[in-house]
Amino acid sequence: MKKKTILGICIVLLLVCATGMVPAKTWYVDNSSGADFTKIRDAVDNASV
Repeated sequence: MKKKTILGICIVLLLVCATGMVPAKTWYVDNSSGADFTKIRDAVDNASV
């Protein structure tokens, strides 16, 4: 029982640490200059999951 608890805690910690390593990018959509895209569809099409 104690080994399962320790294993569960290790798995949770591993998942928490792994999700912190995912890079994030903010895309700006505006129909004037200075934005990454002028149309929402273009921003969605260029986003990766």
